[in-house]
Amino acid sequence: MLEVKGSQVRLGVEAPADLAIHRDEVWEKIMEENRKAMTVTPDQMELLVKSFPVVRKTPGDPSGPETEGEGSP
Repeated sequence: MLEVKGSQVRLGVEAPADLAIHRDEVWEKIMEENRKAMTVTPDQMELLVKSFPVVRKTPGDPSGPETEGEGSP
């Protein structure tokens, strides 16, 4: 215990500098935001799919993959 000021208590934790220490409610908010960031809606997935060209590899073609729209039928 580092300090008592009225009804507030200030606690101290000895830990390595690279170790994050959070109150439970802060940790829960961090985890909630992480879960939201991992969720992809159908609209977001459609935008992602449209953002990348279709890549096809022609069997026996030594030049590598062919991108749709660049010389492909």
